[in-house]
Amino acid sequence: MMKKIILVLLMLSPICLLAQERTADENGLWGFMENGRWVIEPKYDDVGEFSNNMAAVCMAGKWGYVNRDGVQVIPYKFEYAGEFTSHLAPVSMMGKFGYVDKRGNVEIPYKFDGARPFHEGYAAVCIAGKWGFIDVDGNQTIPFKFAQVTDFSEGLAGVFSKRNVKSERAKRDTESNLSALLLGFLIKNKDNQKVTSAATGKGGSKELERCDGYVDYDGNWYADRNDYVPPFSVYAKRVIEEKVNLWQQKGKYEKTADWQARVNDANRKIFIDSLYSVAQNDYIAFRSSRMEDSQTLVNYDADNEVFLITDAEFGDLLVQVPIEYAPDFEAGFDSMDKDMRYYLNGDHLALAEVVYNLGGHEFRYSSQADLRYTELDIEYNFEPVDIEVESPALYADRGSQTISRSNVSIGVSDVDTDIPQASSENDRTFVVILANENYNTESRVEYAHNDGEVFSRYCNKTLGIPESNIRVVFDATLNNIRAQVDWLSKVGEAYGGDARLMFYYAGHGIPDESSKEAYILPVDGYGSNVATGYKLSELYDQLSAIPSSSTLVFLDACFSGANRDDQMLASVRGIAVRVKKEVPQGNLVIFSAAQGDETALPYNEQGHGMFTYFLLKKLQETGGNVSLGDLSDYVTDQVRKMSVVTKSKPQTPIVSAGVSISDWRSIKL
Repeated sequence: MMKKIILVLLMLSPICLLAQERTADENGLWGFMENGRWVIEPKYDDVGEFSNNMAAVCMAGKWGYVNRDGVQVIPYKFEYAGEFTSHLAPVSMMGKFGYVDKRGNVEIPYKFDGARPFHEGYAAVCIAGKWGFIDVDGNQTIPFKFAQVTDFSEGLAGVFSKRNVKSERAKRDTESNLSALLLGFLIKNKDNQKVTSAATGKGGSKELERCDGYVDYDGNWYADRNDYVPPFSVYAKRVIEEKVNLWQQKGKYEKTADWQARVNDANRKIFIDSLYSVAQNDYIAFRSSRMEDSQTLVNYDADNEVFLITDAEFGDLLVQVPIEYAPDFEAGFDSMDKDMRYYLNGDHLALAEVVYNLGGHEFRYSSQADLRYTELDIEYNFEPVDIEVESPALYADRGSQTISRSNVSIGVSDVDTDIPQASSENDRTFVVILANENYNTESRVEYAHNDGEVFSRYCNKTLGIPESNIRVVFDATLNNIRAQVDWLSKVGEAYGGDARLMFYYAGHGIPDESSKEAYILPVDGYGSNVATGYKLSELYDQLSAIPSSSTLVFLDACFSGANRDDQMLASVRGIAVRVKKEVPQGNLVIFSAAQGDETALPYNEQGHGMFTYFLLKKLQETGGNVSLGDLSDYVTDQVRKMSVVTKSKPQTPIVSAGVSISDWRSIKL
């Protein structure tokens, strides 16, 4: 389906609109002049620029809006009023910012501490001193974690750290850079970018040092603007918009009647459609011409007769190869002829088909094919028993192509069986479980999936929490984490504070080496870039703000930069960082697996993180009838002992509680 591209086009009227310029008279009152004469008399304390035929004007300290005839269309009632760069404009009342439509109706509530006009469908907004982005429906698209941001321009927005430290950039030859080649004039590097110092974008601006990085519409991070390959819509909008604007201008020697007959809605649509098709073909041709053969043959699933192949650009591919041809296919893979065909999947180049030619025999990858590939990682711990393998789907591309990866322990931990059964239902407790084992760029977190899976079973069986109240996410991305925290918030509000909330996380944590703040690392994050993580203090603030009887947090992660094997993450400096201790607020109780620069260790013999194993063990021994104080004492004592005995390393769990829940030790889990 054709992706809609919004074009900013010239007016079709035969009479050209001259710019109405905001101007002040000798008395300091503002109005608008056109061609040297007043078209809107100077009577306002201040005015903004016209945008979408409306301008913000201020009278007696209150802002409203007028049209190009000077007629008031929205009353003077706002403390601030911004431009209608879209169908919405930012306004403020009683110190909070929201967005109104062209009739003055509130479309996005007054809940922000700062707000700027929409650009390319997204607006920069501020909450508690941190900036992020929302869409036109008011949904958060990029989290509030930046000290300052620029507006989106050609697919990217600049973001700034708290201290505006100038980031080092690798020097690149832009002539060989994909972005520069594709857009040329479109994407440019600038040594400095101006962003407003005010919350609203009005009242002046200041120079900040070059931004620390860039984000695209999806929040993906780019250290350098030239690392960004623009989506098709950004490319097509610029190309089509310029050609259409040129086409619909009246020629110097063109009669008005001929121009009006040529430039009409029907002809313009035909012209735009023709340009759209050309732009699609040009984009595909350009991108595909610079694709290199960067495929690696990973392994063969003899049961399904499928090869797993990894493409550096497009990820995992599944190719059906009958078993009698498999040895020759593997031996000749690197020198094999590959015919690659591409298409546009929404906004991005996608791989439609690859034909592999092996001595006259053709084997093909197709995005439409239904295939399955299963790989087992088997770790032998103790005597083998019956194995039940559940294979979570890690890959699907249009057709049902599924790659499964399972960590199978031959034999099970003593806490994985004989799980006590609750005698009553605990239907006012709600749980989010995030188990991050397989990272895109970082080392795996051994047993994280098993930790999350078994903890969910204890929540259901031992604590009596209905399955519908338990959300389990394996290998959570940043957006997954945001969505689950948002779900807890909605639950807490719906129950009016009469519900208990639980948040469990097993996975990597990373430190900010400069601020010493800790971050949860999503599977799509980078250990070297805290902006791709979820700040722990932000998580605590969000959870503590949710109305609940109590909120429990269990973190089987450390934040020193090490993984469970006590090795530093590949993209983190080879030193352990002691992060600062976060003080929880409200009725939050936090169980952390380790403290300071310690590592959250695995318990290999049991196939769990050590912290999670003893947490489960206490639930098993007590049938869930345990106070938080007794649970804390048991887990801390057992982990402290076992970490030294089995790993020769100290690991000391710690519990922190908010000031409003001083009796937390007596609360029953």
